[in-house]
Amino acid sequence: REYRALLEWESEYSHHRKTFLQNGYDNFVPNMLPEDIDLRKAAIVHITALFGESAGKLGRSIWGFKEVRYDAQMALFLYRCFPKARFIYLTRNIIDCFISLKHWENSPGSWNRTWTEIFIEDWKRINASFLNVSNIIPQLMRVRYEDMIENPKEFIKKLSLFLSISPDSLDPNVFKRKLHVESSDGIIDLRPVILPSDLNSEERALLSTSIIVDISKEYGYTIEF
Repeated sequence: REYRALLEWESEYSHHRKTFLQNGYDNFVPNMLPEDIDLRKAAIVHITALFGESAGKLGRSIWGFKEVRYDAQMALFLYRCFPKARFIYLTRNIIDCFISLKHWENSPGSWNRTWTEIFIEDWKRINASFLNVSNIIPQLMRVRYEDMIENPKEFIKKLSLFLSISPDSLDPNVFKRKLHVESSDGIIDLRPVILPSDLNSEERALLSTSIIVDISKEYGYTIEF
């Protein structure tokens, strides 16, 4: 966000820099910034120092990170900075997401319906943004959560191929670790089952707007209760 603000500022006031270079300092040039390419170089140095050097300290050549609110604009910015970067976009059926958050609403804590509605807006914004960037970002892998957990072995194979790493470097046991069920590793957090059919009319209306239906269809989902 901060670099985007700088880039927008540079674009709006680039004439201040041109005026200075052509006519000197005795002009109105308080908003002068370096050129677009220099701002992007600064972003590259920033990100490399933050993630690249930190990965090196851990004996790794790659630092990957997960974020739940970034949309395609962030991916595009990073791609312009790092043309060889790889992007994995993971999505999930919004009904299952909503049910998961409804459990949070019913549990002790600060999560409430307002936060859930904010999530729905994020879901729409982010999923819509990634629909038309595959032709811009060549190394973009779109993954549906349901497909990933249905066949973890196949997913690991595709992921390792996409990242050009050995499948053996990934831990398949993460798929065996289940939350909210009785399990061998001591995680016991049983919670009542909520089915799509349990959602009330207001909740169904919230999840079946034309925008959500259209975006869901693009990802192969059908809004059904």
